Amino acid sequence: WRFDDEFTDQVAGDSGAGSLHAALAGAPTKAPGLAFGPPAAGELAVRFNGWNEYATISAPDSRFNLPVAMSIEAWVYPDFLPGEKAGLVSKGTVYGWELAMDANGKVTFRTDGLTGPNPTNGALRVQAPELASRTRLDACTWYHIAATWDQLAGRKAVYLTGVLDAEG
Repeated sequence: WRFDDEFTDQVAGDSGAGSLHAALAGAPTKAPGLAFGPPAAGELAVRFNGWNEYATISAPDSRFNLPVAMSIEAWVYPDFLPGEKAGLVSKGTVYGWELAMDANGKVTFRTDGLTGPNPTNGALRVQAPELASRTRLDACTWYHIAATWDQLAGRKAVYLTGVLDAEG
């Protein structure tokens, strides 16, 4: 979602071809963001309070199921480090995935119940459910966070601002 557009009635419009509009829970507010082209100024982000404000898609959509490989990314600007794990982007709980920030300011990428090849014999096995970044995020700094998952290679990775930070 591009939050440089106005959101009305607590709905953020999908700026892509998917038309997956998001309902905004709570009362998130517009905030200054980063611009990489026009428009260069204005409120380009949404500020969520970290506990009861979030965006959600009400209907399940198979486009968010993990295929054989995928990437998940988000721009984040943590105002403060959470006292407990705070989700950034997620889908479901069983056979779901989550990109989050833990209480220590590290990025975690969780993939519950997903399988990948055993490096010893190639047989499918359930992969370790969570990978944590080595780097701790600082408050009041913009970060581009990306996580990748490749079932065939049996590999997960977390990137912070374009640099590989953790893999497993």
